[in-house]
Amino acid sequence: MGDTRRYAEKMNLAAMTPHPELVSTRYCLANPGEEYLVYLQYDIPDCPLCQRVPCVVVDDLGTERLTEWAAEVLFRIFNARYVAKAHALVASNVRPEDLAEPRLRSRFLDVAVCHRVPNGGDDYRQGKGRAEVRA
Repeated sequence: MGDTRRYAEKMNLAAMTPHPELVSTRYCLANPGEEYLVYLQYDIPDCPLCQRVPCVVVDDLGTERLTEWAAEVLFRIFNARYVAKAHALVASNVRPEDLAEPRLRSRFLDVAVCHRVPNGGDDYRQGKGRAEVRA
């Protein structure tokens, strides 16, 4: 139940419907063109959806310790995007050079395809900003 709540805080799950045709695992909730939530199994060699969507968005990358499985899944997603020079937007409080996973770190540090946009704003989850968002 904890994962569902975490996703519900970041995505509009109520607007999503099952779209098993989009991924080989057949487990995908989507609001097509807006948001996608895909269940990936460790032994899936590719993620076709991750290659077909115009942009992959990842929030809070690097804030949690990566398990071996999570590191491999993230690497496969970002490596496919990196090779294709496809768009990805990553929000993180962790600098690319401080990412624990070396393969991700090397891709994010490649200035030929990755552009860092610093955000000096306050964290809305800490303090006044959070109250305003929920109001």
